Amino acid sequence: VVKNNNNNSSSNSNNNNSHSHSHCNSLFFNPSNRKNLWRSSGHPRSIRTGLFAMSHFSTFPRGGGDEDRSWIASDDKSRSYYEELVRELYQINFFHPVKLGLQNVDRLHEAIGSPLDKIPVIHVAGTNGKGSVSLKIANSFQQSGKKVGLFCSPHVSSFRERMQVNGKLIEESEVETLLPRIFEACRVRDIPATFFEITTALAFCFYAQHNVDLVVLETGLGGRLDATNIVKEPLLSIITSIGLEHTRILGDTIELIAKEKAGIMKP
Repeated sequence: VVKNNNNNSSSNSNNNNSHSHSHCNSLFFNPSNRKNLWRSSGHPRSIRTGLFAMSHFSTFPRGGGDEDRSWIASDDKSRSYYEELVRELYQINFFHPVKLGLQNVDRLHEAIGSPLDKIPVIHVAGTNGKGSVSLKIANSFQQSGKKVGLFCSPHVSSFRERMQVNGKLIEESEVETLLPRIFEACRVRDIPATFFEITTALAFCFYAQHNVDLVVLETGLGGRLDATNIVKEPLLSIITSIGLEHTRILGDTIELIAKEKAGIMKP
């Protein structure tokens, strides 16, 4: 199912991209000393250390790459700042259990300057094939000369795979710059954001920082209540093949699941 939402999207895209998408660089939060605070006794690091043993039995997302296995390291000093940040992100669902809905991500998106409101988006949902479709669309636009952001999940070996621009993964240094600001926004505004909501916000800041022409956005789970579904006017909404999946959450029939997926379609 493909829905063309805006006949003037091309011209709007040009207008939008004449402005620098720099909201995330000018957040009212500027925790420039977070790296030092991280090492101090007053930082939540003590909480993370206390949860170290629990992490072996947790169900929070984690990848298979060396950087993402850092949470099992026995020596805290051996981890980089990037690894510490990703480890904190992986453990966030200990405190904020996953709950479908858009309230948290709406508040978080506003807190970081609503960057996605200014970037054309192709939104992709479905049971099978949505990752492949998203990648092919992104590559097609890239070949036509566009700067294209791609958001996909889950990652295979590195957390950084989830967000990229023209095939280049987000840099560790960019995670070190942007992710602390999102953590701070959650803290200051008391937003109980989950792993996927924070990751989605991180991607939005990343795309804005790179002034992309277009974002291809793959949903995480379902569509209607997925954290990616804060897009107000998608350029296209695409739904790939649908099958029975996550039936306890999305429904136990194809029709119910299709209804959830169709939630990314906007009038």
